Parts: sequence; C-alpha cells; structure tokens
Amino acid sequence: MLNKKSKPNKVKKVKTGVSGLDTLLGGGIPEGHTVLVSGGAGCGKTTFLCQYLNEGLKNGETCLFITLEESKKQISEDAAQFGWDFEKYEKQKKLYLKQYNPFELSGDLSLNSFEHYIEYIKATRVVIDPISLFAAFVAHEGIESVPGEYGIRRGLFFVIDRLRKANTTTMMSTEIVEGQGGKLSRYGAEEFVADGSIVLSVYESLDTRKIGVRKMRGIKHTLKSFEMEIKKDGIAVKL
Repeated sequence: MLNKKSKPNKVKKVKTGVSGLDTLLGGGIPEGHTVLVSGGAGCGKTTFLCQYLNEGLKNGETCLFITLEESKKQISEDAAQFGWDFEKYEKQKKLYLKQYNPFELSGDLSLNSFEHYIEYIKATRVVIDPISLFAAFVAHEGIESVPGEYGIRRGLFFVIDRLRKANTTTMMSTEIVEGQGGKLSRYGAEEFVADGSIVLSVYESLDTRKIGVRKMRGIKHTLKSFEMEIKKDGIAVKL
C-alpha cells in the first residue's frame, strides 16, 4: 500500500537556454528525453541546437554535437555570431564536434562505438543534425544492413534507444518537407519515436518566426505556437 503522505517523484528538468521556452515547459525538458526539432529552411534549427548546447557548456556539462551537413568550422562560426565560444570549449574538452560525410559510410559510426564514445566523454547533452541522415548511416552498418525507408526507420529506433540507455538529454533536428501531408519530419516516423517534438516555422509574408511544442512526454503543455525572435544573443520566445 502506498504511503498517503508520500509525494510523487519530481521530474528533473534540463534547461534549453531558449528564453521563454523553458517557461512554457515548466523549467525545461525532462532529463534523459530525446527531442525532435523540426522546421523548414531558415527557421532557426541550427541556432536552436547551438543555444541548447551552450546552456549546458555554461553550466560545466560535457556536450557532443554530431553534424552531417554543416562542417565543424561552420558550426563554430554560427555559434560565434551569438557570442558562444565553441572553440574555447573544444580546447577545454567540454565540447566535442564530430563531423561525418553522409555519403560515405564510416565504420566508426556503429551503434556500439557511438554509445561507448558518449560514455567515454561522459556527455550529458547530445545534438544530432540531422537525425534522418544519421539514422541512414546506422541502417546500413554491418551484415544486417537494411536498405530503403524501412531501414532508416529501423536505424532511427536503435539510435534513440541507445541515447536513452546512455542517459543523455538529446536534441535531434529534421526538416519538414513541403507537400508531405502534415508530417513533422522527413520520414514521418521521427516524431513518434522521440519523447518530444518542437516545431519551428517561418512565415515570410509576415516576416515572422514561430515555435510550438507539439509533444513532450511527462509534461503538461499548450499546443499553441508563439512568435520567436533571433536576437544577437540567440532565440527568444514571446509569451
């Protein structure tokens, strides 16, 4: 029998560092969650990911950024525009930027090596940009290689499973492709496997960007979208 005086365990939150968003989430995203960040071109996905890692770096955490589109130099330069010194944290071995070519399969990107690397550097925050290409890598590894969209979905499932086991709090990006009937990701599976889904959008006719939390397990939240600005010190949500 439960003790009537006992209180439910409070969910530990991880701050995103995005002004206004942490307020919407009651302090941040639950620790250990894997969250999908979706949006079209120019909506601010890379800025969001960098801001999330910078928040952890400021607090002394060890962070991992896996990029399959932009170069390590581009990521550092993008961050520097907002005053986030990623090169300094790399030298301090608090930030690890890993760049992979999505068109060249690499043996060191196996699931086991990926999990062991996170454990070795003791990363608490991980960013994968974009998750669709990373899952495609994993889907083709080893003798059980599974080609096509099914293989990518399979790879996606295993990647997220390993991230949860590693107890990291992860942000994964994906693009929303026009004409896909409301899908929040390239394959339409990412948002169902992830613990949370944050959608960024841009309205060129109104010169406006918006952000909304479509899903976040363990947190009560509104589905309403809010305007956001990309300022000199990063993204801020207008509440």
